[in-house]
Amino acid sequence: MLTRYRRLDTLPLLISFSFFILLFESCSKFSKNNNEGFIEYDISYVDFEKQNNPVNLMPQTMVMYFKGNRVVSKIESIFSFFTFSQLYQLDKGETTLLLKIMDKKFKFTSVNAQEVLKFSDFKEMQVDLQGLTKEIAGFKCKKALAFPYKGAPPIEVYYTDEIKVSDSNRSNPYHLIDGMLMQFEIKMNNIHMRLKANKVRFGKVSEKEFVVPSEFKSVTVDEMKKQLYAFSGENSF
Repeated sequence: MLTRYRRLDTLPLLISFSFFILLFESCSKFSKNNNEGFIEYDISYVDFEKQNNPVNLMPQTMVMYFKGNRVVSKIESIFSFFTFSQLYQLDKGETTLLLKIMDKKFKFTSVNAQEVLKFSDFKEMQVDLQGLTKEIAGFKCKKALAFPYKGAPPIEVYYTDEIKVSDSNRSNPYHLIDGMLMQFEIKMNNIHMRLKANKVRFGKVSEKEFVVPSEFKSVTVDEMKKQLYAFSGENSF
């Protein structure tokens, strides 16, 4: 029996994960075949407890699978009320968002990165490359300071050029950074998150991870947002 909790704006949060989920395709300096596998990220929340929201009910990890020129990120709610996936076809520059809310299923596909960015609060990102480095998940990462909007305090970002994927940040606010994001922040619907890669593994990824099920209903980006906000506003977790 599920216990009902007071409302959390969880779904918009999950979308933002996904934007930055796509960001990543990974390669390892220790692997000869480094174009197939997955990356796992830890998720932490900035000032979330100060808003009297229980962090333990929120997603704690995000997984991104990659295979050749395809990347898919997946996240699931604490009670499996919904799932959210984002499939990015790098060669086509095409992004597909998949949302499942109970028995309702929606999809949105676009080759317009600006449409996808409608889900993020960081739409005017400016970047200052620092040149300093540190190791994250076994990769040498470079530091950058990102300013999400004019006058905003900087965000520390780390990325690596040891992962060779062209235009990997095309559909997220960090498009000015040429490299795979390994540590970054995102804010959506007043929920501020910090993501950091903790694991990179290489191996076969099933084709089913990249399949778009036929039963998902096609909607516009605004209709998708409406479904997300309506659900998070009417339900407790």
